[in-house]
Amino acid sequence: MNWGDCDFDRDRWQHADARGRGCMVASLLDRHPPETMTAAEVRGLLGEPTGYADHDEDAAYVVAPAASARTRGTEQLLVYRTDRRNGRILGAELIAPP
Repeated sequence: MNWGDCDFDRDRWQHADARGRGCMVASLLDRHPPETMTAAEVRGLLGEPTGYADHDEDAAYVVAPAASARTRGTEQLLVYRTDRRNGRILGAELIAPP
């Protein structure tokens, strides 16, 4: 999948649609490695999550490949897996929404 090569920008992310966010995914993960962050820092950087995956601690944001001609059906969740004990991010993964 071609996620795009847009530079991550906090303000743009918070106002972008799924494709706009998808275009920034690689830059986001490169500039802000998930394992160096806490759940609170992720929310401060990306805003309120679109939803949660598996547990209320695992913030999820809807993204879609930038090169996709359509968003519906190509959307995925960028999920930040969080350690429930200390709030540290264990990692991030892209998963198909339920």
